[in-house]
Order: sequence, then C-alpha cells, then structure tokens
Amino acid sequence: MHYNIKSRLEEIHKFEVEFENQLNNLNLTKQVIFNIKLAFHEAIINVVQHTYNFEPDRNISIELDVNKEYFECSLEDFGKHVDPEHIKPRKTEKIQSSGLGVFLYSKLMDEVEFSNTDTGNILRLKRVFKPVDFKS
Repeated sequence: MHYNIKSRLEEIHKFEVEFENQLNNLNLTKQVIFNIKLAFHEAIINVVQHTYNFEPDRNISIELDVNKEYFECSLEDFGKHVDPEHIKPRKTEKIQSSGLGVFLYSKLMDEVEFSNTDTGNILRLKRVFKPVDFKS
C-alpha cells in the first residue's frame, strides 16, 4: 500500500497505529511487533530530524507491504541527498543519548538499503518472518 504523510509527529503516530493494526492481524508476537515498530519509528524520525530539520510540512512517501511472509517498507523523502556512506551504525561502546537509530534498524531488520533518487532519498527496511515470530 502507498501512503503520503507530512513530517509531523502526529501524522507519523497516526500512521504507526494503522500499520500496528495490520501487524496485529497477522498474529505476530508482541516482541516482533515492538521490534518492527521501533525500527520504523527510528527510520522515519531520522528523516524528520536529519533530512528535513524538523520542518513539519515536508512530504514522506511510504510503500508498505505487510503479509504473513514479511514486513517491508520504503520511506522516500524529498530533501537533501544523504551520502549512503554516512548511513552506518555507530559503535555502541560509546555512551550517547541519541544516534542509535541506524544501529537499531540494522539489527532489527533482515535487509536495510539506502539510496539516493533524483528528488531525495529512499530507505528500504525488510523483516522476513520465521515460525517463532508468530504466537502459538
């Protein structure tokens, strides 16, 4: 499914509630749902913070595919290009109050791809479900 939202926290929250309902319908464990929500939230907040500098009316285009085999989403922004070489998890030995987004979604997802487009950037996240990811 395709969605267009603004870079406002209230719109992001509303969208996250909607896709959490889709995840709940799949009978996934609470931990799997939490991990997916956390990865998505960190990814979209990085767009709002680092690409859009908290400008509330910028567009974010989301492609979402949630089914019994996998969760996959692509976040497309229309901001300044980000150098893919700078999208790397930081070392966790260094204590900081922020900056763990890339680390978290890299650990929680099976696939993470970042690329530039003519109009901005795209981040793709994918989690393939295993039998243990479902409630028994």
